[in-house]
Amino acid sequence: MFKKNFKYIIIFLLVFFSMSFFFSAIDGDVLWNYGFSYAISRGEIPYVNFNMIVLPFYSFIMAIPLLLSHNIIIYYLVNSLLLTIMFYYLFKMFSYKAYLLLILLIFPLPSVIFPTYNMFLLFLLIVIIYLEKNDKNDYLIGLLLGFSFLTKQTVGFFMLFPSLYYIKKDFKKVKKRLVAFSLCMIIFIIYLILSKSLYQFIDLCFLGMFDFSKSNGRVFNIFFFISIVMVIFIIRRIIKNRKDLINYYVLAFFTILLPLFDLNHFEFFLFAFSLLYLDKLKIKEKAIVLNTFIFIISYIIIFMGFVLHFKVTYPNHYHNFESRLLINSSGEFIIRDNLNNFIKKNKDKRIVILSSEAYFYKITNELDIDYFDLLNYGNHGYNGTKKLKKMIDKLDKDTLFIVSYDEYMKKDKYNRQQINKEVMEYIISRGKLVEEINCFRVYKLD
Repeated sequence: MFKKNFKYIIIFLLVFFSMSFFFSAIDGDVLWNYGFSYAISRGEIPYVNFNMIVLPFYSFIMAIPLLLSHNIIIYYLVNSLLLTIMFYYLFKMFSYKAYLLLILLIFPLPSVIFPTYNMFLLFLLIVIIYLEKNDKNDYLIGLLLGFSFLTKQTVGFFMLFPSLYYIKKDFKKVKKRLVAFSLCMIIFIIYLILSKSLYQFIDLCFLGMFDFSKSNGRVFNIFFFISIVMVIFIIRRIIKNRKDLINYYVLAFFTILLPLFDLNHFEFFLFAFSLLYLDKLKIKEKAIVLNTFIFIISYIIIFMGFVLHFKVTYPNHYHNFESRLLINSSGEFIIRDNLNNFIKKNKDKRIVILSSEAYFYKITNELDIDYFDLLNYGNHGYNGTKKLKKMIDKLDKDTLFIVSYDEYMKKDKYNRQQINKEVMEYIISRGKLVEEINCFRVYKLD
């Protein structure tokens, strides 16, 4: 029994090791995803107290263990367990060939291992595919489809469509799924009404999408064209075999790229796409297991070389982030410490941090998350920039605005500027400079 399940212990340790060490230096949107759950665990209400543009199911699930501690190690442990469970189902479906997916998870698709709502969506997709292949409980499938929608509305909506395959053949199956799915929607709508967040939810998660892709990236890039080619391959498979529902689900999962065709989201789609061709591979079990073992050993050696080459700190002294490996380069620790000291000295005042690392400073100092902390274009609803300026005008005159001046001055050659520089400009042009803290400037509005 132990020998049979030993691989899952290895997978759990490998994933946790990657989340909290190597990939913590390049962890994409993890800080914001963790921040959502941190805020909820403190009693804050999504859409009312802080902004997010996806539905909050994953954030609520992750907030439960954070009630024990806000330390990010709890967040890593729970998500490592989720990925391990995901591989349990992958081994059930593809046997020893699932080892190839483990290699893909580490390289060349590291974004898949980042603990975010996109990772949770992939987890739900694989569990649903397993249930479909084994003709399992339709109520359970409907429930998981509901969870998918409540995690990311675009993907969850399109993942409903494969169930339409049964409309003529067995409508009872579709009915059961719709009942479970509808139950999720009803509970969520009741929650929105009771929490008085219905209007803000519609504004942030739907109306704000009109502004989202305007400055967050280019649609027609290399990932867009590769994805279209992959979609064509999936459609060809569907034409050849209309009964294979996996094709439909992977096609629906393509929407994870919308509206931002970037490397991060592309890696999730590519991982799902690889499921379609795993069965066709003819590789002996011993060869796969041996190569996986060699890969893991090589991965650990490369990581150790990384640690020796760069100045890294583990554990560090930042509250709630002690278990996260940080690279100490270019005096970053000095900058963080100086800003943290300033925040602690002014805890009696309202502090607004305009920086992509605002969540880090807020969580380190056990402060509430608010609408200014995720200052990305398209993340504040329809005409979000105007709304933020009006919110600034209503703040107390003693409010301190900490602006990351380096981010404000930084220009991207592809004009891909996620952070809302118009709001930064509004503060810089109207405010009085109070203090300079390395690359940060502190302003007060007259």
